[in-house]
Amino acid sequence: MNDYYWHGEKLKSELLGLSDVKRLRLASAYLSNYGFETLQTIINNNNIDKDNVEIFLSPEFSYEPGLLLDKLSSLGKIFIVFDIPFHAKVILIERINESKLIYGSSNFTRGGIETNLEFDIIKTASIEDIKQVKNFFDYCTNNSKPLSSEIIDEYNNNQKELDKLKKIEEQLRKQLYSYNH
Repeated sequence: MNDYYWHGEKLKSELLGLSDVKRLRLASAYLSNYGFETLQTIINNNNIDKDNVEIFLSPEFSYEPGLLLDKLSSLGKIFIVFDIPFHAKVILIERINESKLIYGSSNFTRGGIETNLEFDIIKTASIEDIKQVKNFFDYCTNNSKPLSSEIIDEYNNNQKELDKLKKIEEQLRKQLYSYNH
């Protein structure tokens, strides 16, 4: 059965209502502190072992990447896809009785999960779905770098430049969104 989501709290309610989760794989171009807290809740509520959590991110996943990566490392295996532009948004939730697959446009941020106009499919995953999505995650694993203290240090060392970039982005966004037809 497919369910469709495009705005509101349906995705959040789906994620926080999960039970009997044994493995979680997430690919998200962007992930914020809100996404971290959501993941932490899912993992804690389901007692998911750290070895059964895989998170794949683009290099531009957050505004405070060093701090967030440090926190994320406590949840599971973290990978960053540096060499290929990475814009995927896929969640494979392997449960005891059935697996769920969520994919579409939502990043793992407050905007993606709650407030933006997005479009996602939430479905019970077939055996073929699981096989294909696992192939995708294997491809991601082979084209990413596992999180290391060196990567976290590199983000921390560049935080001032990232803060400047964030301010420029916010100014540009205000200008673009203030345009009135």
